[in-house]
Amino acid sequence: MLHSSRPCSKIRFKYIFIISLLIISLSACGKGGKPEESTAVQTTATAQTTAQTTSTTAETTSAVINTTATSSSQSETSSTSATQPPFVSTADIFPLKDTAPEAHIYSKTAGASVVLACTINLPYFDNPTSSPIIDNINKTFSDLLSGYTALADSALYNTAMDAHGSGASTLPHTLNVDYVIKANSHTTLSVVITASVFDGGIHDYSYSFALNFDLSDGSLFTPAAVFNVTASKYLSEIYDRIYAEIDIDSEKYYSQYKDFIEQYSLYITNEAYSPLSIPLDRWYFSEEGLSVLYNPYEIATYSEGIITFTISYDDIGSILDVNPLY
Repeated sequence: MLHSSRPCSKIRFKYIFIISLLIISLSACGKGGKPEESTAVQTTATAQTTAQTTSTTAETTSAVINTTATSSSQSETSSTSATQPPFVSTADIFPLKDTAPEAHIYSKTAGASVVLACTINLPYFDNPTSSPIIDNINKTFSDLLSGYTALADSALYNTAMDAHGSGASTLPHTLNVDYVIKANSHTTLSVVITASVFDGGIHDYSYSFALNFDLSDGSLFTPAAVFNVTASKYLSEIYDRIYAEIDIDSEKYYSQYKDFIEQYSLYITNEAYSPLSIPLDRWYFSEEGLSVLYNPYEIATYSEGIITFTISYDDIGSILDVNPLY
């Protein structure tokens, strides 16, 4: 089953470079730069190594306590664990606990006028065991906060001061950032970030993107690590289900929507503005399924807002190499 949602949002094209600025600050957090849409990473070798290691342990235990049943039980455990999604032994840290402080709020003035007002709200996860996994995740959001702050203090503040100097009545310019945790399990963490920027135009510019974390090490997932089939196969599966949903009410979308969807793939990129070292994800895991989002003007008009398609795990689970509900 696939369904779509269209929360109210607004956008302006002129701030697409925002995404480029933020991605630069995240470049240390991804897995080897821009993900390659290639055949999914095979886990057979890892599973075999795990099985061999556990088998050796089982034999040693049997020799010490001379209990055949114990050895057999451990061998069965080896067979089961080799097929489970990867996660570290510190299982007590999952699911992660969001303990984010109050939002980062600040403003700038020119004389008696407030020219810039910012509210940046991002997650922070409790780390009582000093887990490097959680450290990596928290660093990603710390870098994101730095990127948004730099944006506000430079480009957005400069446009606000220009408006103030010309006597414009559209002040203050604003930046508002918030988030929603969509998946939080033993294997995956998916967080959707939504940012809204107003720079004095007719309306503000709003967009969303996702950060999907592999909880085996706290790095960002690539599709090659998520799917067990080739890129052409999983993209075809995703696109066909999105197209079927759009066909129900195709008048709401641009007539060239298929071209745009295939051009955008699973990332929020714009090579005309900047080569992005780590494209931000337009896909994420949720309790209902794998979701793909499109920002205003990407496949439909501004009035349609941010459009999200969700493909149920019943429909797509067979090609996933990760169990996001585990």
